[in-house]
Amino acid sequence: MLLSHEDQSHEKIWRQMLRWLATESRQRLSVELNEESYSVGDQVEISATLLDETFEPDNNAVLWVEVTDPGANVSELPMTWDLQKEGTYTALLNVTEKGVYDLTVKVPSTIDNMTVQTPLIVTSSRREFLNAEMDSGLLTRLAKKTGGNFYQVNQMGKLVDDITFNPNPYSKRETKSIWDQSLFLYLLIVLMSLEWLGRRYKGLS
Repeated sequence: MLLSHEDQSHEKIWRQMLRWLATESRQRLSVELNEESYSVGDQVEISATLLDETFEPDNNAVLWVEVTDPGANVSELPMTWDLQKEGTYTALLNVTEKGVYDLTVKVPSTIDNMTVQTPLIVTSSRREFLNAEMDSGLLTRLAKKTGGNFYQVNQMGKLVDDITFNPNPYSKRETKSIWDQSLFLYLLIVLMSLEWLGRRYKGLS
């Protein structure tokens, strides 16, 4: 494009195009988790896919997961071959505290002793916010075990009838009439005055 012969823009753009068009080679060892986020008490399924030197699934390897919990405690879990998936090994981990777990999948059976690290973030349990609709079956069983009753919204009238007073040595029953108290008289006068002022403001008789 009428540029100097020393300009390498044409060669550079072709090199970049070829680099982006070319696909990268597959990793011989890759690790995946069954969920994107976890809470305390969840069970994590760790899945590793292993390929041999010819990039074919390897079903005869020995894999381990080294787990470093948020308290810097280190433990190891053996991984077992998933019979339904070629070259795939799995392990289950129960997370009991929140924080960052460091997972390192090791393949000591290979010549180069391959390892892959992946972080695992565990947060506080959010189970109380999941499926937050009313569980009438659970509430009914809980009421029976504690000697109570479970009422639906349309049974609120029955709730008032079922409430009974159970006296004990520390209870004292007092009956007071609230209709002849001055507070209710003042409140009635204020409400009637507001109603009268509203009618006058609207021009009503």
